[in-house]
Amino acid sequence: MKGLPNPPTDNIYKFMAISGLWLFVGFVVLYIWLVSVQIQLDKDSVRLQSYYFSVNIKRNIERRLSSIEKKEYDKSRLDWVPSSWSVGQEVLFLNKALENHEKTINRNKGSLNSNTGENLKLFERTDLRAAFVLYVALMVGLIWFGFSRWIKVTHSINEQIKELDRDIKLKTLQKLELEIKQLKLTRRYTRTK
Repeated sequence: MKGLPNPPTDNIYKFMAISGLWLFVGFVVLYIWLVSVQIQLDKDSVRLQSYYFSVNIKRNIERRLSSIEKKEYDKSRLDWVPSSWSVGQEVLFLNKALENHEKTINRNKGSLNSNTGENLKLFERTDLRAAFVLYVALMVGLIWFGFSRWIKVTHSINEQIKELDRDIKLKTLQKLELEIKQLKLTRRYTRTK
């Protein structure tokens, strides 16, 4: 695949550290997915509550309208409808409320078939929890061990080599400066003779 970079093969510790970072990226992606599933589950929960609330209210409204049709005005009264209203006002109000609740029921009916919660049920399984713990342990171990050894072994040696190289260049420069001084002294000495 051209989209993925080649793993580093020049140093095993670098390979471990980079692999740990890739596992960390996978962990972040998994976390983002879990958060999005949780958000969707919360939305579905709100829709389901709205659906069942509207179904219950619709049933109560239909029962009250049926009592009014039968001229049983004191039967199935609703607490949230003012008792001071006339029967005509109450019927108009209840028909409008019934229409609104039917719209809500139709709008939220799809959440009955949602399987968002099924995705989260996977994490109730013990084997998946154990695999998740192993994944996190492997990720942390690779990052910690890989970077710590990469720094101790490779980076420290590289720093020592750079210091030795710098010292060699500095001593070579000092030797050249000393030779130049000796050459100048020799030229002065030969000129004066």
